[in-house]
Amino acid sequence: MKETEQYQALPAKVSQQVLRGLDRNWKSFFAASSEFKSHPDQFLVKPKIPGYKEPKKGRNLLVYTIQAISKVGLRQGLVKL
Repeated sequence: MKETEQYQALPAKVSQQVLRGLDRNWKSFFAASSEFKSHPDQFLVKPKIPGYKEPKKGRNLLVYTIQAISKVGLRQGLVKL
């Protein structure tokens, strides 16, 4: 993933947040899957792998930390907190 052009275009802090989100989603999936094997009666359906959206149609969540937002963009009204 780190070699893709889209990933490299992101500021470093934002790309780190993307990787943290992926890590959290996959860990949650594996934990839910093992819990499902132990106690399937506690679930309505079997856990599904984290979903990915089609790049041209989907929306993606990007977490911009305060350090990754430019002050110029804030002053110009490009970014709203």
